[in-house]
Amino acid sequence: MIKREISYCYGKQNSNNLSASIILVTYNGSLFLRNLFRSINDQTVKNFELIIIDNASTDNTLKLCLDFIKESPSFDVRLILLSRNVGYAKACNLGARKARSDGLVFLNQDIILEKDWFENLIREVNKCKEVGIVGSFLLDSERREIGCGGIYDVYGAVRNTTLGEAPFFVYGCAMFIRKAVFQRLGGMDEQLFMYKEDADICWRGRIMGVPIICATKARCVHIGEDKRWKMILRPSPDAFYNIQVKNRLRVLLKNLPCKILLWSIPITLMLIMLRTVFLCFYNRNPYYFVAFVKGIIWNILNLVSTIKERKKLTINFSDRMNVVSRLLLSKPIEITLFPLALKWKKVLK
Repeated sequence: MIKREISYCYGKQNSNNLSASIILVTYNGSLFLRNLFRSINDQTVKNFELIIIDNASTDNTLKLCLDFIKESPSFDVRLILLSRNVGYAKACNLGARKARSDGLVFLNQDIILEKDWFENLIREVNKCKEVGIVGSFLLDSERREIGCGGIYDVYGAVRNTTLGEAPFFVYGCAMFIRKAVFQRLGGMDEQLFMYKEDADICWRGRIMGVPIICATKARCVHIGEDKRWKMILRPSPDAFYNIQVKNRLRVLLKNLPCKILLWSIPITLMLIMLRTVFLCFYNRNPYYFVAFVKGIIWNILNLVSTIKERKKLTINFSDRMNVVSRLLLSKPIEITLFPLALKWKKVLK
Protein backbone atom coordinates (compact mmCIF):
# COMPACT_ATOMS: atom_id res chain seq x y z
CA MET A 1 0.00 0.00 0.00
CA ILE A 2 2.85 2.41 0.80
CA LYS A 3 4.38 3.40 -2.50
CA ARG A 4 7.16 5.64 -1.19
CA GLU A 5 8.21 7.40 2.00
CA ILE A 6 10.15 10.69 2.08
CA SER A 7 11.57 12.18 5.29
CA TYR A 8 13.04 15.56 6.10
CA CYS A 9 15.50 15.72 9.06
CA TYR A 10 13.60 12.82 10.60
CA GLY A 11 14.98 11.88 13.99
CA LYS A 12 16.59 15.23 14.84
CA GLN A 13 13.68 16.14 17.09
CA ASN A 14 13.62 14.27 20.39
CA SER A 15 10.32 12.39 20.59
CA ASN A 16 10.13 13.24 24.31
CA ASN A 17 9.93 16.92 23.43
CA LEU A 18 7.11 16.51 20.91
CA SER A 19 3.71 17.74 22.06
CA ALA A 20 1.95 16.08 19.14
CA SER A 21 2.27 14.37 15.79
CA ILE A 22 0.20 16.24 13.20
CA ILE A 23 -1.31 13.84 10.67
CA LEU A 24 -2.39 15.45 7.42
CA VAL A 25 -4.21 13.34 4.83
CA THR A 26 -4.10 14.80 1.32
CA TYR A 27 -5.99 13.93 -1.83
CA ASN A 28 -5.91 16.26 -4.84
CA GLY A 29 -5.53 19.20 -2.48
CA SER A 30 -3.44 21.54 -4.60
CA LEU A 31 -6.01 24.34 -4.24
CA PHE A 32 -5.51 24.46 -0.47
CA LEU A 33 -2.07 23.20 0.49
CA ARG A 34 -0.06 26.40 -0.05
CA ASN A 35 -2.16 28.25 2.51
CA LEU A 36 -2.17 25.33 4.92
CA PHE A 37 1.60 24.80 4.75
CA ARG A 38 2.18 28.51 5.25
CA SER A 39 -0.05 28.52 8.32
CA ILE A 40 1.75 25.45 9.75
CA ASN A 41 5.12 27.12 9.22
CA ASP A 42 3.88 30.30 10.95
CA GLN A 43 2.90 28.58 14.20
CA THR A 44 4.20 30.29 17.34
CA VAL A 45 5.07 26.89 18.84
CA LYS A 46 6.50 24.13 16.67
CA ASN A 47 7.26 21.20 18.95
CA PHE A 48 5.45 18.80 16.65
CA GLU A 49 6.23 16.50 13.77
CA LEU A 50 4.21 16.56 10.56
CA ILE A 51 3.19 13.31 8.86
CA ILE A 52 1.63 13.76 5.43
CA ILE A 53 -0.28 10.78 4.01
CA ASP A 54 -1.12 11.25 0.33
CA ASN A 55 -3.98 9.13 -1.00
CA ALA A 56 -2.61 8.70 -4.55
CA SER A 57 -3.30 12.28 -5.67
CA THR A 58 -3.36 12.93 -9.41
CA ASP A 59 -3.00 16.73 -9.33
CA ASN A 60 -0.14 18.99 -8.18
CA THR A 61 -0.31 17.84 -4.55
CA LEU A 62 2.95 15.87 -4.58
CA LYS A 63 4.95 18.79 -6.00
CA LEU A 64 3.54 21.16 -3.36
CA CYS A 65 4.46 18.72 -0.60
CA LEU A 66 8.00 18.28 -1.90
CA ASP A 67 8.44 22.03 -2.30
CA PHE A 68 7.32 22.48 1.30
CA ILE A 69 9.86 19.90 2.50
CA LYS A 70 12.63 21.61 0.49
CA GLU A 71 11.91 24.86 2.31
CA SER A 72 13.49 23.17 5.35
CA PRO A 73 10.84 23.73 8.03
CA SER A 74 12.02 23.76 11.64
CA PHE A 75 10.24 20.51 12.45
CA ASP A 76 10.33 16.93 11.21
CA VAL A 77 8.26 16.12 8.14
CA ARG A 78 7.42 12.72 6.70
CA LEU A 79 5.64 12.31 3.39
CA ILE A 80 4.08 8.89 2.80
CA LEU A 81 2.76 8.23 -0.69
CA LEU A 82 0.10 5.55 -1.06
CA SER A 83 -0.38 3.54 -4.22
CA ARG A 84 -4.16 3.98 -4.13
CA ASN A 85 -6.83 6.01 -2.39
CA VAL A 86 -7.57 4.03 0.77
CA GLY A 87 -9.92 6.62 2.25
CA TYR A 88 -9.51 9.23 4.95
CA ALA A 89 -10.04 6.95 7.96
CA LYS A 90 -7.54 4.29 6.90
CA ALA A 91 -4.93 6.92 6.00
CA CYS A 92 -5.35 8.49 9.45
CA ASN A 93 -4.82 5.11 11.10
CA LEU A 94 -1.64 4.61 9.08
CA GLY A 95 -0.37 8.04 10.15
CA ALA A 96 -1.16 7.25 13.78
CA ARG A 97 0.96 4.08 13.60
CA LYS A 98 3.87 6.12 12.25
CA ALA A 99 3.58 8.84 14.92
CA ARG A 100 6.31 9.21 17.54
CA SER A 101 4.42 11.50 19.90
CA ASP A 102 1.90 10.56 22.60
CA GLY A 103 -0.53 13.07 21.10
CA LEU A 104 -2.16 12.91 17.66
CA VAL A 105 -3.63 15.85 15.74
CA PHE A 106 -5.66 15.09 12.63
CA LEU A 107 -5.84 17.86 10.04
CA ASN A 108 -7.89 18.21 6.89
CA GLN A 109 -6.20 19.70 3.84
CA ASP A 110 -8.75 22.53 3.48
CA ILE A 111 -7.79 24.20 6.79
CA ILE A 112 -5.91 27.44 7.51
CA LEU A 113 -4.53 27.67 11.04
CA GLU A 114 -4.25 30.83 13.09
CA LYS A 115 -0.69 31.48 14.26
CA ASP A 116 -1.34 30.51 17.87
CA TRP A 117 -3.59 27.55 17.03
CA PHE A 118 -1.17 24.80 18.09
CA GLU A 119 -0.01 26.70 21.18
CA ASN A 120 -3.59 27.18 22.39
CA LEU A 121 -4.59 23.62 21.51
CA ILE A 122 -1.74 22.08 23.51
CA ARG A 123 -2.30 24.49 26.39
CA GLU A 124 -5.89 23.22 26.64
CA VAL A 125 -4.69 19.61 26.40
CA ASN A 126 -2.18 20.10 29.22
CA LYS A 127 -4.72 21.67 31.56
CA CYS A 128 -6.21 18.27 32.31
CA LYS A 129 -4.39 14.98 31.79
CA GLU A 130 -7.71 13.13 31.89
CA VAL A 131 -8.94 14.75 28.68
CA GLY A 132 -8.69 12.37 25.72
CA ILE A 133 -10.13 14.27 22.76
CA VAL A 134 -9.94 18.02 22.08
CA GLY A 135 -11.58 19.88 19.21
CA SER A 136 -10.51 23.14 17.59
CA PHE A 137 -12.83 26.10 17.04
CA LEU A 138 -13.76 26.52 13.36
CA LEU A 139 -14.43 29.64 11.33
CA ASP A 140 -15.59 29.87 7.73
CA SER A 141 -13.64 31.78 5.06
CA GLU A 142 -15.42 35.01 6.05
CA ARG A 143 -14.42 34.36 9.67
CA ARG A 144 -17.94 33.64 10.82
CA GLU A 145 -18.06 31.18 13.70
CA ILE A 146 -18.93 27.57 12.90
CA GLY A 147 -18.10 26.10 16.30
CA CYS A 148 -16.08 23.12 17.41
CA GLY A 149 -18.56 20.29 17.20
CA GLY A 150 -22.03 18.99 16.49
CA ILE A 151 -25.19 17.69 18.11
CA TYR A 152 -26.51 14.23 17.22
CA ASP A 153 -30.01 12.82 17.33
CA VAL A 154 -31.05 9.17 17.72
CA TYR A 155 -31.77 9.03 13.96
CA GLY A 156 -28.19 9.86 12.92
CA ALA A 157 -28.71 13.46 11.78
CA VAL A 158 -26.31 16.20 12.85
CA ARG A 159 -26.37 19.95 13.34
CA ASN A 160 -23.89 22.56 14.56
CA THR A 161 -23.94 23.54 18.21
CA THR A 162 -25.58 26.81 19.18
CA LEU A 163 -24.25 29.30 21.72
CA GLY A 164 -23.81 27.65 25.11
CA GLU A 165 -24.40 24.10 23.88
CA ALA A 166 -21.85 21.39 24.63
CA PRO A 167 -21.13 19.34 21.48
CA PHE A 168 -21.74 15.61 21.40
CA PHE A 169 -18.70 15.24 19.16
CA VAL A 170 -15.91 17.55 17.96
CA TYR A 171 -15.10 18.08 14.31
CA GLY A 172 -12.33 15.89 12.97
CA CYS A 173 -10.80 18.45 10.63
CA ALA A 174 -8.51 19.77 13.40
CA MET A 175 -8.84 17.32 16.28
CA PHE A 176 -6.43 16.21 19.01
CA ILE A 177 -6.56 12.66 20.42
CA ARG A 178 -4.15 11.14 22.89
CA LYS A 179 -2.43 8.21 21.21
CA ALA A 180 -3.28 5.83 24.07
CA VAL A 181 -6.96 6.80 23.76
CA PHE A 182 -6.86 6.41 19.98
CA GLN A 183 -5.43 2.91 20.32
CA ARG A 184 -7.92 2.00 23.03
CA LEU A 185 -10.77 3.09 20.74
CA GLY A 186 -9.37 0.96 17.92
CA GLY A 187 -8.57 3.93 15.71
CA MET A 188 -10.94 5.28 13.10
CA ASP A 189 -13.48 3.00 11.47
CA GLU A 190 -11.94 2.22 8.09
CA GLN A 191 -15.28 1.00 6.75
CA LEU A 192 -16.54 4.59 6.83
CA PHE A 193 -13.89 5.57 4.22
CA MET A 194 -14.72 9.28 4.59
CA TYR A 195 -17.21 11.43 6.55
CA LYS A 196 -18.68 10.76 10.02
CA GLU A 197 -15.46 9.18 11.28
CA ASP A 198 -15.17 12.05 13.79
CA ALA A 199 -18.70 11.53 15.14
CA ASP A 200 -18.11 7.78 15.37
CA ILE A 201 -14.83 7.94 17.29
CA CYS A 202 -16.17 10.58 19.69
CA TRP A 203 -19.30 8.50 20.28
CA ARG A 204 -17.18 5.46 21.08
CA GLY A 205 -15.01 7.68 23.26
CA ARG A 206 -18.01 8.84 25.27
CA ILE A 207 -19.18 5.26 25.72
CA MET A 208 -15.73 4.33 27.07
CA GLY A 209 -15.72 7.34 29.39
CA VAL A 210 -13.21 9.50 27.49
CA PRO A 211 -13.58 13.21 28.35
CA ILE A 212 -14.10 15.39 25.25
CA ILE A 213 -13.63 19.17 25.30
CA CYS A 214 -13.28 22.14 22.96
CA ALA A 215 -10.27 24.46 22.78
CA THR A 216 -12.14 27.65 21.90
CA LYS A 217 -8.92 29.66 21.52
CA ALA A 218 -7.39 27.15 19.08
CA ARG A 219 -8.95 28.66 15.98
CA CYS A 220 -8.70 27.74 12.33
CA VAL A 221 -10.53 28.54 9.11
CA HIS A 222 -12.30 25.62 7.42
CA ILE A 223 -12.49 26.65 3.79
CA GLY A 224 -14.25 23.46 2.77
CA GLU A 225 -17.38 24.48 4.69
CA ASP A 226 -18.14 27.18 2.10
CA LYS A 227 -20.83 26.13 -0.36
CA ARG A 228 -18.74 26.92 -3.43
CA TRP A 229 -15.95 24.61 -2.22
CA LYS A 230 -18.29 21.81 -1.19
CA MET A 231 -19.27 21.40 -4.82
CA ILE A 232 -15.59 20.98 -5.77
CA LEU A 233 -14.39 18.88 -2.83
CA ARG A 234 -17.19 16.37 -2.56
CA PRO A 235 -17.95 13.52 -4.96
CA SER A 236 -20.93 13.82 -7.29
CA PRO A 237 -24.11 14.68 -5.33
CA ASP A 238 -25.59 11.19 -5.63
CA ALA A 239 -22.27 9.52 -4.72
CA PHE A 240 -21.92 11.80 -1.70
CA TYR A 241 -25.50 10.99 -0.70
CA ASN A 242 -24.69 7.28 -0.86
CA ILE A 243 -21.80 7.86 1.58
CA GLN A 244 -24.13 9.84 3.85
CA VAL A 245 -26.74 7.07 3.97
CA LYS A 246 -24.18 4.26 4.35
CA ASN A 247 -22.21 5.91 7.15
CA ARG A 248 -25.24 7.29 8.95
CA LEU A 249 -26.73 3.82 9.35
CA ARG A 250 -23.44 2.14 10.29
CA VAL A 251 -22.66 4.65 13.05
CA LEU A 252 -26.13 4.17 14.55
CA LEU A 253 -25.99 0.37 14.32
CA LYS A 254 -22.60 0.34 16.04
CA ASN A 255 -23.26 2.70 18.91
CA LEU A 256 -26.96 2.91 19.84
CA PRO A 257 -28.40 0.66 22.58
CA CYS A 258 -30.61 -2.13 21.22
CA LYS A 259 -33.74 -0.85 22.95
CA ILE A 260 -33.40 2.46 21.08
CA LEU A 261 -32.32 0.89 17.79
CA LEU A 262 -35.53 -1.13 17.61
CA TRP A 263 -37.64 2.01 17.15
CA SER A 264 -35.10 4.54 15.86
CA ILE A 265 -33.94 2.58 12.79
CA PRO A 266 -37.44 2.33 11.21
CA ILE A 267 -37.94 6.07 11.76
CA THR A 268 -34.45 6.76 10.43
CA LEU A 269 -35.17 4.83 7.24
CA MET A 270 -38.43 6.72 6.85
CA LEU A 271 -36.70 10.09 7.29
CA ILE A 272 -33.97 9.16 4.80
CA MET A 273 -36.58 7.89 2.36
CA LEU A 274 -38.55 11.15 2.56
CA ARG A 275 -35.37 13.13 2.05
CA THR A 276 -34.44 10.91 -0.89
CA VAL A 277 -37.78 11.46 -2.61
CA PHE A 278 -37.45 15.19 -2.12
CA LEU A 279 -33.91 15.26 -3.51
CA CYS A 280 -34.93 13.19 -6.54
CA PHE A 281 -37.64 15.67 -7.46
CA TYR A 282 -35.82 18.84 -6.36
CA ASN A 283 -32.68 17.99 -8.34
CA ARG A 284 -34.47 16.00 -11.06
CA ASN A 285 -32.00 13.21 -10.44
CA PRO A 286 -33.33 9.68 -9.85
CA TYR A 287 -29.86 8.46 -8.87
CA TYR A 288 -30.44 9.72 -5.33
CA PHE A 289 -32.82 6.81 -4.94
CA VAL A 290 -30.15 4.45 -6.29
CA ALA A 291 -27.71 5.91 -3.77
CA PHE A 292 -30.23 5.35 -0.98
CA VAL A 293 -30.75 1.70 -1.94
CA LYS A 294 -27.00 1.10 -2.28
CA GLY A 295 -26.43 2.54 1.19
CA ILE A 296 -28.94 0.13 2.72
CA ILE A 297 -27.59 -2.87 0.77
CA TRP A 298 -24.03 -2.02 1.87
CA ASN A 299 -25.09 -2.08 5.52
CA ILE A 300 -26.86 -5.41 5.07
CA LEU A 301 -23.78 -6.95 3.42
CA ASN A 302 -21.51 -5.55 6.14
CA LEU A 303 -23.78 -6.31 9.07
CA VAL A 304 -21.43 -8.99 10.43
CA SER A 305 -18.57 -6.46 10.53
CA THR A 306 -20.84 -3.91 12.23
CA ILE A 307 -21.93 -6.43 14.86
CA LYS A 308 -18.30 -7.33 15.61
CA GLU A 309 -17.49 -3.65 16.17
CA ARG A 310 -20.59 -3.29 18.31
CA LYS A 311 -19.66 -6.25 20.50
CA LYS A 312 -16.42 -4.51 21.46
CA LEU A 313 -18.60 -1.93 23.22
CA THR A 314 -21.47 -4.04 24.50
CA ILE A 315 -19.24 -6.59 26.27
CA ASN A 316 -17.83 -4.06 28.74
CA PHE A 317 -19.75 -0.82 28.25
CA SER A 318 -23.45 -1.69 27.82
CA ASP A 319 -24.44 0.52 30.78
CA ARG A 320 -22.41 3.41 29.38
CA MET A 321 -24.13 3.03 26.00
CA ASN A 322 -27.44 3.73 27.72
CA VAL A 323 -26.04 6.72 29.60
CA VAL A 324 -24.46 8.26 26.51
CA SER A 325 -27.65 7.78 24.48
CA ARG A 326 -29.35 10.27 26.80
CA LEU A 327 -27.12 12.99 25.32
CA LEU A 328 -28.76 12.48 21.93
CA LEU A 329 -31.76 14.47 20.79
CA SER A 330 -35.01 12.51 20.56
CA LYS A 331 -36.66 15.06 18.26
CA PRO A 332 -35.46 14.60 14.65
CA ILE A 333 -33.01 17.32 13.65
CA GLU A 334 -34.19 17.03 10.06
CA ILE A 335 -37.69 18.10 11.06
CA THR A 336 -36.40 21.27 12.74
CA LEU A 337 -33.80 22.15 10.09
CA PHE A 338 -35.86 21.05 7.15
CA PRO A 339 -39.26 22.77 7.27
CA LEU A 340 -40.48 20.78 4.29
CA ALA A 341 -38.83 22.65 1.45
CA LEU A 342 -35.83 24.45 0.08
CA LYS A 343 -33.67 24.57 3.21
CA TRP A 344 -32.55 20.94 2.92
CA LYS A 345 -28.95 22.03 2.32
CA LYS A 346 -28.67 23.22 5.90
CA VAL A 347 -28.83 19.65 7.15
CA LEU A 348 -25.28 18.53 7.96
CA LYS A 349 -23.73 15.25 6.85
